[in-house]
Amino acid sequence: MSEPNKARGLPLALVLFFCFLLLICVALVASPPASGAANTSPDYRGIDSNEKRVALLRSWGWEVEESPREIVEVCIPREFDSVYEAYNELQAPLGLDLYPFRGRTVRRYTYVVKNHS
Repeated sequence: MSEPNKARGLPLALVLFFCFLLLICVALVASPPASGAANTSPDYRGIDSNEKRVALLRSWGWEVEESPREIVEVCIPREFDSVYEAYNELQAPLGLDLYPFRGRTVRRYTYVVKNHS
């Protein structure tokens, strides 16, 4: 009975995985390499504590458990496959570009979302 529910939750889990991967990547690196272009996107740097991560998620409308369910070290690949490319195309305009962080190891924090079915 739990298997169908687990399969339905996979897309949300994947979205959250990439969201937290980006969030932590930006928070861990003090300053990404200069791109030469003016950056008018939000600045996600400085999100370096659990309280700040939870506050950011709440600012996006997510109600989450106070503590992360999982913390994992993740290496962002130097060369992006089609999944990373497609995801990055969606996120870069929001200030969450992964390109400057290729080849780096970051922490992924996974939170349980309480206000999504």
